[in-house]
Amino acid sequence: MSSSDAGVVDVGGDPPKQPSKREKSKDSRPITRDSAPLEDRLALLEDIISKMGEKYTEMADSFNSFNEDVRSMEKSVATAMATFRSELEKLQGNITRRDEERKNLIEELVARVAEVEDLKTRVTVTPRNRQFGRFGYVQQTPNGQNLPCPLKAQQHQSCTFSCPAIFNLYKHYA
Repeated sequence: MSSSDAGVVDVGGDPPKQPSKREKSKDSRPITRDSAPLEDRLALLEDIISKMGEKYTEMADSFNSFNEDVRSMEKSVATAMATFRSELEKLQGNITRRDEERKNLIEELVARVAEVEDLKTRVTVTPRNRQFGRFGYVQQTPNGQNLPCPLKAQQHQSCTFSCPAIFNLYKHYA
């Protein structure tokens, strides 16, 4: 038997019990089940109940702390989801806007290409192409042919492919 078990002697054959704080402060006479006064037994039960209360309080505090942590995490997840949704909506809006911009740029590019093709087919007047004479202007086509304009020079300022006379002559030489 150890020195801490010396104060309690159990006659009934049960394992020895640890003395309570209240018993340690009192005299250390041996207590048996049969001989222990009712007050000592009540004191022992009160100590056990107070220890159980302390353990219950610790467990309740731990559980409450756990619940608070879970609530905090739920709020964080809800905030993150809301942020994610708003960012996703912004991204989808940007994608839609960029698709529209790309579509508009492609349409503008197609229009410019058509305009360039139109300009390539026009007959242009350059200073070296001008000749004086009864036909006024001589036009040079994109393939290098010289075409006289049957209109007099004073009738129009520049003779281009849109001029009906040049257009007909161009069709003839082309």
